[in-house]
Amino acid sequence: MNRIKNFRSVKIRVLFFKLFFLNLLFFNLLFLGCVQVEKAPERFKPELSDQQAPLVHDQYRLSKDRTYLDELRKDTPSQVKVENDELAFLDDYFLDLEKDQSKMRESFQKKLSKKREFFQNDLKKEREQFTRQERKQREEFLKEQDKSRKKIKSEGQNKEMIKEHFAELDLKRKNFFSQLREHRDEYEWAVRERRKSFEDYLKDKKDQFNDRMKIFIEKQKQYKNEKKKKAQEAQGA
Repeated sequence: MNRIKNFRSVKIRVLFFKLFFLNLLFFNLLFLGCVQVEKAPERFKPELSDQQAPLVHDQYRLSKDRTYLDELRKDTPSQVKVENDELAFLDDYFLDLEKDQSKMRESFQKKLSKKREFFQNDLKKEREQFTRQERKQREEFLKEQDKSRKKIKSEGQNKEMIKEHFAELDLKRKNFFSQLREHRDEYEWAVRERRKSFEDYLKDKKDQFNDRMKIFIEKQKQYKNEKKKKAQEAQGA
């Protein structure tokens, strides 16, 4: 009889512990679920960082304004139009063999600097916008956290429950700031890539200009020699 009672007692204790652990598991799952549905910080979506956008936007390109040709070029692919406008921009420098080489270089360098300044100013404005959004989300989150802490303290719960609720808030806080750092890292990476693409673009255009300048110098030399020769022949006549 004692053995039966002891067996039943052990069985009851085992059943009790099973129920205890099931309740604990249910509470943990519920707790994690609450953390997961916590509103995450929104990603900053700058206008100039669209994944579908070109590496270098049109406003930063060295191209000639040929909008007067839009009607004639309405069936021309946009990429072809961009390339043709960039070629036209360079062509304008080398049409007149009377041009001064130093002034040509100076003019081209000024336009490079102007585009770079334009690009940097836009990046600066975008970064300020990103920082404002980041600060706003952080302030709103901390404000909600403070409200939640005050509410927990005002409910008159025992120390263990207060401790559990505070631990939940702390986990949400860590998760939130982790996501903020992730968004910041993603943004900084995107900025570096765009800056690199832009600088590579300017370098390529500068190389094209220098190559064209070498050809121009030879043509100008020939032109001046022929002009001088004709002048001498005219004097001799």
